Amino acid sequence: MYECLLCACCCTSCPSYWWNPEAYLGPAALLHAHRWIQDSRDQYAKVHLNAVNDEFKPYRCHTIMNCAHACPKGLNPAKQIESIKKLLLQ
Repeated sequence: MYECLLCACCCTSCPSYWWNPEAYLGPAALLHAHRWIQDSRDQYAKVHLNAVNDEFKPYRCHTIMNCAHACPKGLNPAKQIESIKKLLLQ
């Protein structure tokens, strides 16, 4: 998650991002959001979590996993997005 190059390979491989680029943040942005949400040193984790809580942000990820296959660093944005969804349900 910290190794992300922001190359956007995950975004260009994501069908949800193809059809909703103005509303869906995309795998790269949500991967970085997860980084800040999970950081124990950050006092604003709940603020960051609320910032991604709407129907177009994490819930447009359908775990097709194209992002994980396209990532040159071998990261799995879909797994991190799933983690965000679980945190939102708590």
